[in-house]
Amino acid sequence: MINVFDWQKNQVDSEKPWIILGKGPTFELCSRIKICEFTSVALNHTVVAQPVDVAHAIDIDVVDDCADSLPQNAKWLLMPLHPHVNCKPSGLTLDDFMTSLPVLEYFEQAGRLLWYDLWSARTRHSRPVVQGTFSASVVVNLLGQMGVRRIRTLGVDGGNSYNARFSRSTLFLNEHDSFDIQFGEIERSRKDFDMDIRKIAEPIRVFVGCDDSQLVAGRVLEYSIKKNTNHPVEVFFMNNMPVPPPQHPKNRPGTGFSFN
Repeated sequence: MINVFDWQKNQVDSEKPWIILGKGPTFELCSRIKICEFTSVALNHTVVAQPVDVAHAIDIDVVDDCADSLPQNAKWLLMPLHPHVNCKPSGLTLDDFMTSLPVLEYFEQAGRLLWYDLWSARTRHSRPVVQGTFSASVVVNLLGQMGVRRIRTLGVDGGNSYNARFSRSTLFLNEHDSFDIQFGEIERSRKDFDMDIRKIAEPIRVFVGCDDSQLVAGRVLEYSIKKNTNHPVEVFFMNNMPVPPPQHPKNRPGTGFSFN
């Protein structure tokens, strides 16, 4: 096994930005991106659908789930030295799983298994220690400590859903109910390491004019829009906006959102 901070000295192309691929709805746009222009890292089961430079998983269960795809779709496998089991920290190390997981042993023998110390490990073997709750925020923190300063993301969407091509069986096994938690952690790492982090797919912003009597209809519209697109959407309700009406009666608006 190779400590990822030793690996970076000889393997990372510092001229290339990194792209982090997650299982969120916007992963659907992956076919439109030239992944070869980035150093790519797949989060968890994303490696099943997309060949990448690095596959990352915190849970050893993910390696078992993706065993058929990992050797072909990932040049490197990146994990904490003390992986989680069933979304819980354990005292076990990667060495403890070599016999039961042939794919892990394959990466180790091929010199393609990278490790780091995660904050949840009971025993620390190196520094720095990587922070984060979700895989995306862990990878951002790790890359920041590696000296990477340009990161793009796709499929790291927040909310509470996956892209349709990924099974929902693993959704929130870690007992959280939204992926939005990761954005606060990503923002902290961005500030700490002065990184340029951007989403490849910026959200579509929809502005809906309505009054109090139309809010239910507005929520139905929001649900329908989000249900029928894989692109992230932000809906803004222009209701009771603080816009002073004109003094002359002839110029006053017909609705509460006419001037918004």
